Amino acid sequence: MRVFVIILSVIILIVFCVITFERTQIWKTRGTFWGDVAMKNPNLELPYLNRGIYYMTIEDKDAALADFSKALKIFPDYQDALKQRYHLLISKGLYNDALNDLTRLIRLDPSNVAAHYMMGEIYGKYLNDPDNALIYLNKAFKLNPEDFSVLSNLGIVYAMKGDVTNAIKYFNFAEELQPNDANLLLNLSILYGNIGDIQKAEEYRKKAELAK
Repeated sequence: MRVFVIILSVIILIVFCVITFERTQIWKTRGTFWGDVAMKNPNLELPYLNRGIYYMTIEDKDAALADFSKALKIFPDYQDALKQRYHLLISKGLYNDALNDLTRLIRLDPSNVAAHYMMGEIYGKYLNDPDNALIYLNKAFKLNPEDFSVLSNLGIVYAMKGDVTNAIKYFNFAEELQPNDANLLLNLSILYGNIGDIQKAEEYRKKAELAK
């Protein structure tokens, strides 16, 4: 009887060791953990989102894109997945696809400053379309008139269009928020130089040098 008990205990111990080893392998990375959750809950969007975020940390953009897209297939209005995917699409140079995701985000949340800002940045920085860039950047400005990135990008886009007056105006607004931003000060120096205000141009050039 004692021998039987010993054998049974050994078998139980082996089974628990095998189970522990299997769970350890599953929990080895966040990717394998969330993959296991996704396999057991294929209709839940969260595991795909989290595994996609993990894939981004290891620079596997194709796998991340597949998981974000899977999460959105399950829940089309999943804003967290849309945010992750549009950033990924921008990094892959898929700007029109990113605009589609941003448009969906704005439809779901019309007061989303970041989404309006990113729409403006894509149009201005990547698609060389300053007119559409201004539409979205001005919407972002109305939603949050004290966002430094929005103000500085408005200045850049107006400068692209040759509207120096408005470019200086928005750069000055941005300067009030971050008076020691070297790039901003240098932009102001260049713009004042373009309109022949040499004194202001030199003043901002010196400020930019000190801010570096």
